[in-house]
Amino acid sequence: MYILDFTGTIIYQYTLSTPNDISTASYDSVSYDASAQSSNPNGIFVSEDGTKLVIADNALVYEYDISTPYDISTSSYTGNSYNPTEGSGNPNDVAFDPNGQRMFVLKAGGADDDVYEYDLSFTYSSVPGAITSSPATPLSGQEENILVGQATSGTTIQFETLNTNNISGEYSNTATP
Repeated sequence: MYILDFTGTIIYQYTLSTPNDISTASYDSVSYDASAQSSNPNGIFVSEDGTKLVIADNALVYEYDISTPYDISTSSYTGNSYNPTEGSGNPNDVAFDPNGQRMFVLKAGGADDDVYEYDLSFTYSSVPGAITSSPATPLSGQEENILVGQATSGTTIQFETLNTNNISGEYSNTATP
């Protein structure tokens, strides 16, 4: 499990002794400082095979290689970044489908919170040339603050949301293939 220090640029790595049970988390004494590229990271994604790290901050989406799978301290910036210019707001979170062939970027803080879907020609890539399409998948009006996105299948992305009354809920949106 990876946790982003919301007030800084550090990503911390934890192990769960029981899968999917955060009460069993223990800190691995492993971290990565992304400050060389990002001054305000908001969302992180680690690929299924543990070899890619993608960070969304207030301006760009950055791509990193992880040389030792799942060991965040071995991350290195690839030099690839993407500036999602669609809509208003800034990149706030990033997720990929299970195959790494679609990237979903949550843009928040503008007129609306929206998710944009990008088809990729390279898996888990934020290389601008790898992005083959960018249709909008608006979530406007569903909830006021989208906290986290998780791609649950090839065409479905699920978001945990929080409205102004601090009531959390889930919203699923099926993207067009």
